[in-house]
Amino acid sequence: METYLTLPTLKDYALEESWVLGIEVKPGVVELIVDLCFAATHPELRPLRDGEWTYFRRGVIRFAGVTAVTWRNMGRPAATDASGAKDWGHIDSLEWDETSFTLEGDFGAMCLTAATVTVELTGPA
Repeated sequence: METYLTLPTLKDYALEESWVLGIEVKPGVVELIVDLCFAATHPELRPLRDGEWTYFRRGVIRFAGVTAVTWRNMGRPAATDASGAKDWGHIDSLEWDETSFTLEGDFGAMCLTAATVTVELTGPA
């Protein structure tokens, strides 16, 4: 299996620094709602503002054409930060091979078969 850095749709993000805010599993689709950390290669990267250590933007990582999902350790509670916001940690690893994807993090371990993976940026720049 290869790392997410070889996927054209994910190569410009640092998933190990991105925050998983939610996961939705629907017939044929798995969506991760994420505060995405931009890698230095991202074409929309902007200069950091005072107090920022990196650039984040809210988005959805969407697996479509999903035909199989296995999710282990999915019942872990979310962490709560000082502001009261909840998250399920980082995407510690995402590996893939043709149509098979394996993700691991505080949210558990997910193996899925999907036709495509895309990223939709939903938050303000």
